[in-house]
Amino acid sequence: MESMEERLMDAMKAVAAKVDGMDGIAKHLAQIDLKLAQQDELLDRVQTKC
Repeated sequence: MESMEERLMDAMKAVAAKVDGMDGIAKHLAQIDLKLAQQDELLDRVQTKC
């Protein structure tokens, strides 16, 4: 029973580490999305001037 609990705890720790990694990826993607939106606005302004 104890070894099963240890395996379960190890699996939970591994899942938690992967979730933390996904949070980092999501934050990075949000930053990229913001930069792309800013570039889109800038491009729209430049194109309307031409």
